[in-house]
Amino acid sequence: MRLFLKITGVVLLLICISAYVFWKYFAEDIVVEALQKEAETAVNDIWQEEIIYHPGTIVIDIARRKAVLSNYSIYVLANGDTMASIVLPSIEVKWKSTLGLIKQEKIHFRSLIVKEPEIKYSTSVNLKKRDQVKPIDVHVDLLAFQGAAIEIDFAESTQNLSAKATVSTHNFSWIAQQPFHLVHDFLRKSKLSIIDIYSDLSDGFHRVMLDKFILDGAKGVVHVSGLVFEPKFDRATFAKKRGVETDHIVFTADSIDVLRTNFADNDSLMIELVAFYGSELLAHRDKNYQMPEDRFVPILVDNLLQWSVPLFVEQVTFKDGNIVYEELADGKEEAGKVMFSDFDGSVYNVTNLPDLIEDEEKLLVLEATTRLYGKGRLTVEVNYDLLSENGRFWAQGHLRAMDLQSANDILTPLSTLEVKTGHSEAVYFTFGGSRLRAHGDLIFRYDDLKLKWEKDSKMIKRFVKNTLTNWVVPTSNPNRKGQHRIGAIDFERDTQRSMFNYWWKSLETGFLSVMGVRDAKEIKKEE
Repeated sequence: MRLFLKITGVVLLLICISAYVFWKYFAEDIVVEALQKEAETAVNDIWQEEIIYHPGTIVIDIARRKAVLSNYSIYVLANGDTMASIVLPSIEVKWKSTLGLIKQEKIHFRSLIVKEPEIKYSTSVNLKKRDQVKPIDVHVDLLAFQGAAIEIDFAESTQNLSAKATVSTHNFSWIAQQPFHLVHDFLRKSKLSIIDIYSDLSDGFHRVMLDKFILDGAKGVVHVSGLVFEPKFDRATFAKKRGVETDHIVFTADSIDVLRTNFADNDSLMIELVAFYGSELLAHRDKNYQMPEDRFVPILVDNLLQWSVPLFVEQVTFKDGNIVYEELADGKEEAGKVMFSDFDGSVYNVTNLPDLIEDEEKLLVLEATTRLYGKGRLTVEVNYDLLSENGRFWAQGHLRAMDLQSANDILTPLSTLEVKTGHSEAVYFTFGGSRLRAHGDLIFRYDDLKLKWEKDSKMIKRFVKNTLTNWVVPTSNPNRKGQHRIGAIDFERDTQRSMFNYWWKSLETGFLSVMGVRDAKEIKKEE
């Protein structure tokens, strides 16, 4: 019996050795060759263009259910030009069942790790339309792309994108018949880190850069640092190329955090908080060019309600921001400037789903505090009724004490009018209306106001203008008799211009009313 067992053991050992030798020197090559052909066939089934496929090496360890693919590359050609390429230095694959992998019916990977791939792609590359797709179910316990370099060229436009990415996702599944759910499932389960992002936008005039983009889908958190949105040209070149009156806008942010994002819903985007830190907005408008006759600018809530993706953002905040608006008047060489520093603000209920707002009134609310020219503290609140058919809104604000000479930064370059002296004690305003017209009140308490017209070539003409201006415009409000002028806000919106222009022009009518250029709403006697 012992002899039989020994003989049996030796035979089994020889069979194992023979099987290993056969696999190592014969069968492995056959399997590798079959896999190479299968991969090449699959690649050619995807693209219509000419494909150059460079197979690398495959090392398979059946006992450990593991394979390592090295130095694979695919090039997609059109008219002799490389339109897309994928270079794969290393792919490490571990699978659950060898039989399932062979049958290709339900594939379960324990891990699929792609190291330092280089991906270049043009949207002009045509994907083949396949009427029938083999129903393959794929599940990956760990899917990772480490140090991926990505470049995308958007055909028939100037848009392109380049970045370096690291991605990992757990328990990721893909069913061939349900590709729509792929992105949502991927985002919900992934950790994604992208650095050095650069993209020329499709309009041919702007670009976006990011130092870092980090996504943790399981926690619903996104972090962005080093955001820059800017034109590709300097102001003069930009204005000349556009050929119409438009804004040269630069927007930067030190960091942006998006918290508690719901990636689980395939049909909508729900976000609890979007926070901007250290943001700066610089807008420059050159009015040496004509406004396009067909331009129409909808108000914010109209844009929001018409957006195709269901959206609900509970709160958007801005911390430590700065805003600068510059305007170059027709024929002028120096631009007027308005500056808001230390800008802190919040926008509540940014949504096209007003029924989700818990309050009885379905309002989009904007609250902000800032310093005008770094001096007077300005507090503003604006409310928009999301259920109103006419864009109903109302706003109120308060500007604290400041010297009026600061206004020369905008007045003198645009009108050659200079404030020689003047002090503002306070400004209060309340106004509201529809998307087309606004009405309200403005209280402007000031004293010792003296104005002067500058840069007039004729001394007599300048003297007359200075005299008339200071005669018409009260030097103080209330005046020496204790009469206090209340300004009337009354403005019809220019639909070619922005919502912010609408607000400012409405306030401007109130200031002109207080200063005697327009009729006052009311003149009160101070007690």
